[in-house]
Amino acid sequence: MRLVDSQIHLYAPGAEEFATRMWQTLMPPDAVVAEMDAAKVSRAYLVPGNAAANATCVDAARRWPDHFRVMGILGLDKPETRALVADWASSGFIGARLTFPPYRKVSWLKDGTADWFWPEANRLKLPVMMWAPQQVEEIGKLAQRFPDIRFIIDHINLFVEDKGEVVTRAVDAVLPLARHASIAVKL
Repeated sequence: MRLVDSQIHLYAPGAEEFATRMWQTLMPPDAVVAEMDAAKVSRAYLVPGNAAANATCVDAARRWPDHFRVMGILGLDKPETRALVADWASSGFIGARLTFPPYRKVSWLKDGTADWFWPEANRLKLPVMMWAPQQVEEIGKLAQRFPDIRFIIDHINLFVEDKGEVVTRAVDAVLPLARHASIAVKL
């Protein structure tokens, strides 16, 4: 059996304090490879722990191509991101990891900030890992409009600290997405 880890965060050097706040253990890529080999995990999808770690993850994937693939973090509000997506084939990423936290003043899913990205991702058939708590309806609409995007909902669309009834409500909200063949949910 082939074991694949669906998400490992790597951080750029100097991110120790940030990683600790996020309950993460910082490990250099060579240590991750050693741990994977010991556990017989053949591949992992790297998700940068922050945007500065995109380069760290791409470097690791180039050094250990049999072990890693990278889901790059994109700042959809930054003009340079459009150029990166347009030249996706040479970026080192196999997909994107996007977050739409409800604590942002206005969700980029609702205010038009992300609108340019979806047609391009659909054209490129990019997998998109996304975390968008309390925005399940928007995710369903995207899946209907852009059938060539493989959507992967991170963390069942929950916050790490969610427990009890909050989890039940969040899971109940995500279940209707099962009607979309292009949506997967990570537990």
